[in-house]
Amino acid sequence: MWVETQGGPLILVPESVLLLWKGSSYSEADKVEEWGDYGRACGVGGHAGVISVGTTEALVLAEEPAATSYVEPLGMLVRLLAGFDFDIRILEQMDLAETIWDPVAEWKVDGALILFDPVLSGSDVSRQDSLRISLREGRIIVEAARGEVEPDDDTALQLLRLRYLDCRARGEGCG
Repeated sequence: MWVETQGGPLILVPESVLLLWKGSSYSEADKVEEWGDYGRACGVGGHAGVISVGTTEALVLAEEPAATSYVEPLGMLVRLLAGFDFDIRILEQMDLAETIWDPVAEWKVDGALILFDPVLSGSDVSRQDSLRISLREGRIIVEAARGEVEPDDDTALQLLRLRYLDCRARGEGCG
């Protein structure tokens, strides 16, 4: 499932605090910084960044208003920059070993997350316009693939890999 935005960023908010997200309080006279929670999300630059929601952290997917999905076996957020009807299962078969990853954010996760357009308030988010992503609790480094990934002539993707920082300490793989 792909989650889309009305033109701004996307956000991953912990399910535990979803109802604290108030979305946009936009009015014609306001500056973007005054648009409530949505304005805070719009203030994030680069590929991704972290903002607080209650006592937890949310991850804002900034830069491109791209349809986004999650490939669980790869621990990867996939952002569709160009193309239509891309089957994200193809990524599981691609060789990404030569991909260079740049760290863009460090993020503390406390469990399940909801990916949605941050212009919505948490109480307005529905299954049709969001994606639930189950992650275990821990600290994550968010890494962006350097450059676009082009699985075919018609498709361009931005990849964001989510890796737990504590995995090596526990003897687990970090991929």
